[in-house]
Amino acid sequence: MYFTIFNVLNHRAGSFVAKHTPTWITPNGISWSRLVAGLLMLPALAISPTLVFAIYTYGCVSDWWDGQVARQRGVANDPQGKRLDELTDKVLVVLTLVVLAYLGPASVGGLVFWGVVAVLGRDLVVTVLRWYDQVWAKAQPSLPLAKAKTGFLMVGCGLLILGGPFLPVGTVLVAIATGCALVSGVQYGRSFVYRAR
Repeated sequence: MYFTIFNVLNHRAGSFVAKHTPTWITPNGISWSRLVAGLLMLPALAISPTLVFAIYTYGCVSDWWDGQVARQRGVANDPQGKRLDELTDKVLVVLTLVVLAYLGPASVGGLVFWGVVAVLGRDLVVTVLRWYDQVWAKAQPSLPLAKAKTGFLMVGCGLLILGGPFLPVGTVLVAIATGCALVSGVQYGRSFVYRAR
């Protein structure tokens, strides 16, 4: 029920934003801006974690924004756009991990560090499988657990960047995201192997 309500709200919000996005702003342009935002997080560390959080928030929102615009304009299945979107997503995650390691909550050897590494590793494997077999990629929709993983990871990392009283909740959300990533990764793997037979 809650997932259905979320989908309805997401669809309505996405349609509104996509319709009011100027035509000169393209989905690929939004994806490139996410890459720039990720890179800007590093020098922002010298200024304020709040600024880092603001830039990170834009990066997360842009991941949703470019998808909505692409669907509205009928280019959601453009191979170049999809690969660019996946690439910039991975770069944002890697740079977020660097930021968290610098700020402290994702110290090497800690739960958060290896949790984000596990999510990144799973995403890279799934991305390679999608690039390797385009037919399977088109037939295999995004799993609910995969979408949940993205949401938990984005919110969790954002709370870890803010730090202080948000650290415990952020850590729990990253742990949940890790679980979702591993389970959905197994589901994707089984689907790929089944098709290959």
